[in-house]
Amino acid sequence: MSSKNEGRINKFKNTQRNETQKNKRRDDIVQLRKEKRNDQLQKRRNITSSTDDAPLSPLQENNSLNRSYSNMQDVVDGLHADLDPVLQFESTKETRKMLSTERNPPIQFFIENGAIPKLVQFLASDNQELVFQAAWALTNIASGSSEETKAVVEASAINPLIDLLTSSNFNIAEQAMWALGNIAGDSPNLRDFVLEQGILKNLAILAEMILATPKYEITEITLIQNLAWTLSNLCRNRCPPTKIEHIMLMLPMLKHMLYLEDIKTVTDALWAFSYVTDGPAPRIQAILNDDVHTRMVEIIGTVNESTVIIPAIRALGNIITGTDDQTQVVLEAGLLPAILNWTNHKDARNLQKELAWVLSNIMAGTSYQIQAVIDAQLLPWVTDLCLYADFKTRKEAAWAITNLSSSGTEDQRAVLIEHGGVEALCSMLDVPDNKIIEICLSALLNLAGDERQQDTVTLNIERCGGLDKVEELQNHVQETIYKYAFSIIDTYFGEPNDENVVSSTTGTFEFEEVEPGTGGFRF
Repeated sequence: MSSKNEGRINKFKNTQRNETQKNKRRDDIVQLRKEKRNDQLQKRRNITSSTDDAPLSPLQENNSLNRSYSNMQDVVDGLHADLDPVLQFESTKETRKMLSTERNPPIQFFIENGAIPKLVQFLASDNQELVFQAAWALTNIASGSSEETKAVVEASAINPLIDLLTSSNFNIAEQAMWALGNIAGDSPNLRDFVLEQGILKNLAILAEMILATPKYEITEITLIQNLAWTLSNLCRNRCPPTKIEHIMLMLPMLKHMLYLEDIKTVTDALWAFSYVTDGPAPRIQAILNDDVHTRMVEIIGTVNESTVIIPAIRALGNIITGTDDQTQVVLEAGLLPAILNWTNHKDARNLQKELAWVLSNIMAGTSYQIQAVIDAQLLPWVTDLCLYADFKTRKEAAWAITNLSSSGTEDQRAVLIEHGGVEALCSMLDVPDNKIIEICLSALLNLAGDERQQDTVTLNIERCGGLDKVEELQNHVQETIYKYAFSIIDTYFGEPNDENVVSSTTGTFEFEEVEPGTGGFRF
């Protein structure tokens, strides 16, 4: 290869591992996480399930609301009937029922008519049934909009609810926790406010009570499920993230939950860990120090429900976005064989994007870690994803292939070529995503830059129709894309003596000037 061509390839090829790449596109994957926020609800309403309290049909509900506006006012008036405790209780129960309807609960009506301060007052009552009904009503108000949740906070409900977490009546403790979980799930500010009021101390006491025995009654199952969900809300949100000192207090409870048999509890605990690991290396190290990653890998390898696997993959994927040493710890726990098991699973389609994202981050690591992916027989699956999966999954697979082309050895790039890497990259050259086109062109330059593979790469580009796409991209409006495309054509498909090149300093076309009278400028 001429010195001119070597210089051009050196300009475009990633010959060393890129630190930005090693940071694993943290900003790029934020959207990936956001797209599945609804997999774990931030707020939950306690919907009435008994026959007496069953939700109305839409028609019945509309007629009832139109007909009962005065009755709703009577209910509010009853809440303030301090001289008639029986009426207050019945009015509190009726308030709870109205707020528990499945469609259009009249939250705003009760806020505007001063119900919340009375409900908060009832939390300190000696009548446990009244306390329970009031906490339930507040739970459902807090499940509404941010403004409605804020109304509960402004009525000074948080500290009384925290006090109720240690109630000997588990129904009351659970309802108070549910209300606090809704408040914490509303925003980072309210999450931090709830934490600063000391919720974790009482949650730890409650957890000790319900986790003390290996078997649970049915009521305790729902209690532990709500505890896991509340903890996950206390870990949720990254702007700003939960303080590390609060995370450390939650870790023992969350780790214990990963060993329970209840799927809902395990799932919410895993979501909590996915939020905790979505941060810098010291937060990740706290999880590794507690050996939680080993249990997560075990779950991926043994549990057959994709709803459980998704947060586990997310948490481990976040760990892999840390340092190379942190990535290695996860690999040594057996992650790759567990992933291979899921590539053939009936629910694999639901996990393909997540798994491809994890593999792309591993392949931005060391050559030893890339070899582990190859040895696990996962590379053919990745190239197939890039060719045939849905678009979002194909993009993650393209990143994986590109990372290997940049961070791998020459022998590892040869394996990638053997398993259809060139064809997979060429399939992405006409997608509606300029960043993906750019990285795929860069990867093709990386692969073609290995002299032993040069002929194979160029032949594969032609055979799969990639050459036409690359030629067309020379007209692309984005500078980096047309430079990469021109470099591929000029270096590997151009005329041997072509002197028209892209300037390495200016990025513009240079033309050979000829003597006057011989035809002017030759293009």
